[in-house]
Amino acid sequence: MQGLSEISTLEEAALHKKVQQALATLSKREREVLTRFYLQEQSPDRICSEMALSQHEFRLLKSRAKARFWSLGMGRARDKQSQGPRDVQVFSSPLNVGQILPIIAHAVAVFGDEKKASHWLETPLPLLGDRSPSETLETPEGITLVEQVLTRIEHNIPS
Repeated sequence: MQGLSEISTLEEAALHKKVQQALATLSKREREVLTRFYLQEQSPDRICSEMALSQHEFRLLKSRAKARFWSLGMGRARDKQSQGPRDVQVFSSPLNVGQILPIIAHAVAVFGDEKKASHWLETPLPLLGDRSPSETLETPEGITLVEQVLTRIEHNIPS
């Protein structure tokens, strides 16, 4: 039987691979915006200045790239589910990593680090009927709801 640290390492490796695969399918500009904003944590002003973008262009490009990243993850998840029993589930959840990958990435970006994001994902919230965001991710509607909550937190919109 695998220890918790081995499972965590497997989950991290699978997640890293999925992120790299999804990023590789984005356009160079989309990939650069997502990487600089979410992974390198550069400010929108710096990205706009260095990429010669207006604030409006940056928001549109980031939003479209994020949506495209999400759709690529969802498409991969559907493709893998259609392959049948050969699939190996890394997470205990019945969802494929590709379905929740953008949510995890968004949570890390919003909270600033993996520990804080992980804590938030596991904490029951009244807004979610006293369920944790990770429990809510079990349905497509739940995925949408958690994404909306993260966006509200990101933009300091009270819930």
